Amino acid sequence: MGFAFDTPNNPYKDPMTEADIDAWWAAHDATVSHWWDDAHGYILRDVSSRIPKGHTIEHGVNESKTSYYLTISGPNINKSWT
Repeated sequence: MGFAFDTPNNPYKDPMTEADIDAWWAAHDATVSHWWDDAHGYILRDVSSRIPKGHTIEHGVNESKTSYYLTISGPNINKSWT
């Protein structure tokens, strides 16, 4: 089950960067199911509102239900985290 949407206008002064997401992702274990709700909330609240307009975000628990994933596609960030 995944969620995909286009990003809104960036209401924050400082945009989210790939390095910001790399650091946040590295600090967590995407295979631990009790973290998935936190990841979902963080992606919806912080990542989606701070990446530049024009990016597409897809995230959720993978099909085998063993890990959370995040994929961002756009002109500034084009990467997947698993």
